[in-house]
Amino acid sequence: MIELQKIQEIDNQNPIVIDLIERIEFNRELELIDNLLKNNKFEEVVQRPNKSQYQRLRNIVSDICVEILIKGFQNRDLGFEDIYQLGYWAYELCPDDPNVQEVYRFSQELKDIENLMKCDHSQSVVMELRRDRLKAVFSSNSIIPEIFTEV
Repeated sequence: MIELQKIQEIDNQNPIVIDLIERIEFNRELELIDNLLKNNKFEEVVQRPNKSQYQRLRNIVSDICVEILIKGFQNRDLGFEDIYQLGYWAYELCPDDPNVQEVYRFSQELKDIENLMKCDHSQSVVMELRRDRLKAVFSSNSIIPEIFTEV
C-alpha cells in the first residue's frame, strides 16, 4: 500500500497511474474476500464490500450469495434462515439489481412461511376456518348474513 501511495505522489493526475492503482487496490480486496471465503468467514465476506469504494466488489459478493442460495435451495442443503439471510445480504449489497430484488422477495416469502409454521398451529387452523366461513357467508345471496344471526 505504501508503494502505491509513493507512485501516486509522483504523478497523482496521470489517468494511467490512477487506473493502475485502482486495479491493484480492487484486486487486493478481491484476494482478501477470496481468503475469507476459503476460511469459511462468510459474514466477513459480506461485510467487507460495504467498506469498499468498488461497486463491482459488492456485485461479485452479491452474486456469490445468490449462487449459494440457489444451489442450496435446489439441493435442499439450506434451511429457511440460511436462505433468507443470503437473500438479505445480496439485497443489502445490490438493492437496485432486479435479479437480486427477485431473490430477496423470494427469500423473504420463505421467512414469512417459516414464521407461520412457527405459530401455534391451532391458531392457524381457527383462522383458516373463520376465513372459509366468512367467504361462504358473504358469497351467499342471503340478505342477512348467517354470521349475524348466530347466538
